[in-house]
Amino acid sequence: MSTSHDASERRPAIWPWLLMPLVVLMMFFMLKRFHTISASGDAEARASTSVTAEQ
Repeated sequence: MSTSHDASERRPAIWPWLLMPLVVLMMFFMLKRFHTISASGDAEARASTSVTAEQ
């Protein structure tokens, strides 16, 4: 008795191929945003420190 879906024949899952690039892109943009926020915070801290040191 033959069926169209043979038990020994499995199709590979496609969800990892869709999920992993999305996760990588989300991590990239999240880390980029944190870096930008951190860099602007560091610049503000240096500016306020230099103003305080001059007084």
